[in-house]
Amino acid sequence: MPSIYYRPSGRIAPLAIVIFPLVLLVIVPFAWLYAWCSFHVHPILVTLVTLVYSLVLVTGPAIVAQSGKMRNPALMVAVALAIGLFGWYCQWAQWAAMNGVLSERAWPGLLYFSRHPAAVASLALALKGISAWTVIAGTLEFLLLAILPVLLTKKAASNPFCETSKAWVDELKLDRRFAQIDEADFQAFRAAAEASPDQLLALLKAPQGDPDRYTKLSLYACPGAPEAYLSVLDVTRSTRQGKPSEMRSPIVEYLRIPPDMARLALAECEADAAPAGEPEAATPPELMPALAALEQEDYAAALAAAAPCTRAEKISLRNDANRMCALCCSRLGQWIDAASYWEALFEHETSAHNALQVASSSAMAGRLAKGEEWIARTIALNEETRDVTSILIRTNFISALKNSGQLRAALPYLEWVKHLYQSLHVTDATFLTVRGVPFFNSFLEQSAPIVDASMDAAQAHAWYAGMLPHLDQDGQQELKAWLAQRAPA
Repeated sequence: MPSIYYRPSGRIAPLAIVIFPLVLLVIVPFAWLYAWCSFHVHPILVTLVTLVYSLVLVTGPAIVAQSGKMRNPALMVAVALAIGLFGWYCQWAQWAAMNGVLSERAWPGLLYFSRHPAAVASLALALKGISAWTVIAGTLEFLLLAILPVLLTKKAASNPFCETSKAWVDELKLDRRFAQIDEADFQAFRAAAEASPDQLLALLKAPQGDPDRYTKLSLYACPGAPEAYLSVLDVTRSTRQGKPSEMRSPIVEYLRIPPDMARLALAECEADAAPAGEPEAATPPELMPALAALEQEDYAAALAAAAPCTRAEKISLRNDANRMCALCCSRLGQWIDAASYWEALFEHETSAHNALQVASSSAMAGRLAKGEEWIARTIALNEETRDVTSILIRTNFISALKNSGQLRAALPYLEWVKHLYQSLHVTDATFLTVRGVPFFNSFLEQSAPIVDASMDAAQAHAWYAGMLPHLDQDGQQELKAWLAQRAPA
């Protein structure tokens, strides 16, 4: 009987056997550099060098885990420990050899010290002596270089891996927020979720207002496999230096669910989620007339009623007014004003969603340079906040460029979307929906005007045909049939 939760298969890819010794070889010059710095760099800067070297030793096991597709946690711990110990001892052997050179004693050299740890220890004790500080410093260095790689990478082999497609499963963060679950209720919630995974959504309640602590879901879908996985996360929101951030801790992690429930969770969460960056609080009384006009689709009246509030002293009221005016201007086709209102909102609600609205509105206004400046800003900000999916950012901006007649300017962003389909490989509708990616046939139809405006017929055919080696069989057949329809009679 399968486990209630995802369990790693314990397998590894043959590539891991090749990558592991290569990682050890790469560490050797970094160990030499670290040892050299201990002689030639100011002691205060040596601390920084130690941190950089520890980062190298952490990156090594991560590369082995990711590229070698390590699904064996115990072996992953052993690999990380071996890399950490090797890096820690290698720099000591380098140090001992360098000390001999600096003391005008060319022998013993590195190979000798590499094979004789006792000689390294004796030399270190003779030169550094034994004191409380040397013991503390040595212990901290050992923990930082040899043990830290284990602590930071031991979970890498436990992340969901799809044995069907032989690839790591991407995390899909669902937008909808739920009410906070009290820590005292965590155990009861887990028991209920394990007993009836298909009823998990019914266990979650809607939040009151816009709280700083709430519950969110992450979905992991394995294409071609008879299950998916769901994590329930306790999230605390905060703002640091004007930038929003989230601290997440799992309540339920990698619960096995059927694909039908995965589709249901995606549909319900995406349909009910509030747009990113928009508060869920009640409409201020000052904006009630504007809201009433907006609901009647009288956008000009709503704009006139909301505009005075954009100069209000109360920031929350000013933000709501800017948001409402931006929406009205968009409905009225006043794209320059819409971009200005979104930009004013962005000053106080710094989110990728609001930055995307500035970019798209600017593109619709024909201001390509400003639109591209803001779309780059959106992408960079979203790397930190993750409040908008990467595919939505590109498709939204592409649509704005397309609708404003700037077809050739959309091609670089369309190239990104093309590479996304190629990297996903699978074109199954359910697989794409779970990841928020448009259907493959929709991509073909919507991209055609942009491609045709940017290149001649032969180049366009080659542009699409280049995708064929990277798609599954269904995708190849669909693309070939579509290309055949475009071919001249």
